[in-house]
Amino acid sequence: MNITNAIKNYRTELMGIAMIWVILYHLHPQNNLLNKLTSIGYGGVDIFLLVSGFGLVYSYQQSKNVIVFWQKRLIRIFPIYLFFVVAFLLLHNKLTFLNFIIHSSTLGFWFTSSAFFEWYVPSLVLLYIIAPLFIRLVSFNIYVFAIITALLTILSITLWHTFHLPRFQILCYSRIPIFMIGIYLGHISKKQNYQGIFNYKAIWILTAVIGTVILYFCHANYTETQLWTSALYWLPFIIIIPGLIIACGYLLNYQIKPINILLKYFGKISYELYLTHILVFRWLNAQNDFYLNNGIFKVTFSIALASFIHYLIAQPIHRYLGK
Repeated sequence: MNITNAIKNYRTELMGIAMIWVILYHLHPQNNLLNKLTSIGYGGVDIFLLVSGFGLVYSYQQSKNVIVFWQKRLIRIFPIYLFFVVAFLLLHNKLTFLNFIIHSSTLGFWFTSSAFFEWYVPSLVLLYIIAPLFIRLVSFNIYVFAIITALLTILSITLWHTFHLPRFQILCYSRIPIFMIGIYLGHISKKQNYQGIFNYKAIWILTAVIGTVILYFCHANYTETQLWTSALYWLPFIIIIPGLIIACGYLLNYQIKPINILLKYFGKISYELYLTHILVFRWLNAQNDFYLNNGIFKVTFSIALASFIHYLIAQPIHRYLGK
């Protein structure tokens, strides 16, 4: 199984794996063995972004034009996001018209250091905006696509350093390559008899192992500040995620029904669950209550609330968009 087949066959399950990994990262489990895996659980976001870039290629080609493409993307994101922005502002007693505009437009993320709910959706909006250009570019010339992706990443990180831009923007800039890899994979998945580097499955799995060793080496030998400012927290995932997806594809191919069903469900509600667990974990952590801070309670409550929001808001939107 190559990587494009893994994504085609198990896209939703892969998103489920990514979501579980991210939640475990935010739980900070005390078990030493589990902590080794969950301490890099933020890499689940990289799985999301690669799979998202892959899917956007198909979505763009099904859209009549760029405006229709953007409309569909934003309609999928913002109704649910606005719900969480309002909840976040209410919980912090900051719900004013100005704060709502700053947070809901995602402008707060780009122009302030603290006036935002979380970093992922603002970053996703930016990547969705530039995606059509890169989808056309990868069809035009893969080498130009790769060079511009590299230059854009280097320029973004350099500007972040030079002008001391808000701290969390580095989380977006360092993820540009993995998103563009997703676009490239979406492009080659439409080609018959593709012969190229992503057909060498064993090499990518080996590369993922090497990338993981590099990542743990960086964690062991550099300070948090050094990892953050150099983007070494995230850049190794460029070579980890493709091999990891191939390995997950092989495991999912065993069709262990209860596991696949569970992963598919988490993948289906992954967007709502991501936003829900961010809000719920922050709120419960602030309560200083032993029972409310119990990990099982936090996860269960997050899943229940995310499921409710998915069926109440997300599903009607999907039906409206003709999914």
